[in-house]
Amino acid sequence: TIDAFAADIRSYINKEPISLRSSVRVYQARKFLQRHKLAATLVFMLFGGLLFSSVTLFMQQQRWKAERDNALSQQKRAEQVTQLLTEAFEAADPSQNRGNEVKAREVLDQAARRLSDTDLDTDSFVKLSVTVAKVYRSLGLVKEAEGLAEAAKSKLAHLVSNEVKVQLLHLLAGIYQDAGKMELRKASIIKASELVDALNLPELQIDQRILEISLSAQDKSSIQLIEQARELDQKTALRFGPTSELALKTGIYYMGQLSSIDRDKNAKSLIDERLAGVSVDDMTPQHLELLLERINVDIDAGREAEAVKDIGKLKKATLRLFGANSMRYVSALSAEANVNTINNRYPEAKKITAQYMEILKQLYPETYPVHAIALFNLAGLERRMSEFENSKNSLIKAISIGEKVWGSQHNNVYLFKGSLAMTLSKQGEFVEAEKIVRSVLKGFEERQKGALTNTMVIYYKTLADILFSTGRKKESIELLEEVLVRMNALGHEAYTRNQREEVIAMKNRFLNMVVKNEVGGVK
Repeated sequence: TIDAFAADIRSYINKEPISLRSSVRVYQARKFLQRHKLAATLVFMLFGGLLFSSVTLFMQQQRWKAERDNALSQQKRAEQVTQLLTEAFEAADPSQNRGNEVKAREVLDQAARRLSDTDLDTDSFVKLSVTVAKVYRSLGLVKEAEGLAEAAKSKLAHLVSNEVKVQLLHLLAGIYQDAGKMELRKASIIKASELVDALNLPELQIDQRILEISLSAQDKSSIQLIEQARELDQKTALRFGPTSELALKTGIYYMGQLSSIDRDKNAKSLIDERLAGVSVDDMTPQHLELLLERINVDIDAGREAEAVKDIGKLKKATLRLFGANSMRYVSALSAEANVNTINNRYPEAKKITAQYMEILKQLYPETYPVHAIALFNLAGLERRMSEFENSKNSLIKAISIGEKVWGSQHNNVYLFKGSLAMTLSKQGEFVEAEKIVRSVLKGFEERQKGALTNTMVIYYKTLADILFSTGRKKESIELLEEVLVRMNALGHEAYTRNQREEVIAMKNRFLNMVVKNEVGGVK
């Protein structure tokens, strides 16, 4: 009707519901809000504030609860660690141990024993185990380090922290290398590579890169490895500074790879730069390693006085940091023996060698590869002293240990066998010596992919000497000429001091002997 239509118009103007939609509740509510806009806004603001406050309060309560739980968890871990260390250090208390002197090793052993008895969460247990195992390894106590690391490895799948996982895997890679367990070492490095890139931790990433370069050693020549190590060191020094701890680490690794060629030109300045301004009393373990590298560089370059001076510093700093009964001190003594050997002071060198071999016996089981390396060093000294039978026996023992822990194709085993060929040649056992040295050179050639290293030159000289001594003079001289051609192709800087000159001198000596024999009518 007209009246109803007029009523609806008035309702629309007054923001009231019209009759045709009066039954729709949402519509009615919207009209109510339009009529009472200010009051509705105030109500909604009040309601929204209450809702926001309620949600905020709830979230704050949840955060407080999480923080409280985390704090309690951290407090629990701190209490557990404190208890573990307290009980370990109580063992050093004179009132608890009847006044007996307790050494750091005994405190370390006590901490290691308590680890398995303490109710630590998995991450804390593994992190502490890694820390104690690292100390054991730095002291040369690989067996103890391996036991702790293996216990931690059994919990690897339950670790929350990827950082702790990588630390454990890197530790295991080092321990497996010490023990000669190369397949387990490889597996640890590969597993760590799956985790380390996601971590923004440069130290772990650099450790991983060093391990990966070392792992690829079997498939690359020494020249390729040196280039990879050099590139890593340059990038690290540029990013973090040449005296940073990370640059010290990569510098040490680079020096180790560079040892297969002439280090005098490049290594001396790099090491001096990174040791600049560091006193003996301030040296860290990394400084000691660089100092040892500088000693080796000076020995190679014939700078005996400088090497002897640095050896004194090295021994003093090593005794302060690690004590005499440590692998670090063995390295210092080995360098000292090397200086004496090169300068023909054989009795003194042998005395020092016997001293550090006795330390090794106390630190490592007799099947560990460190003994093989020590026997190899001893054999070289015995050969210089014309104690050929002793040298032969030392090398046979070294080869036996090496083949068990590394396998017959390992670089060190080739070194030991090449040295045995040199000793057998000195004894006049040319047939066996030639057989061994040829197999060694074949192995090196396959591995080096055409490159000629210092070690290979030494064994080619051994083969040339055997050929000449057994009447194959022309073949011997031709072999030396071929070696010189290959050395010239790589450049003189690829070889240690006087290496090329020694090959030339050997070739000329053989030529002169041939000429003298021909002039004298001797066949």
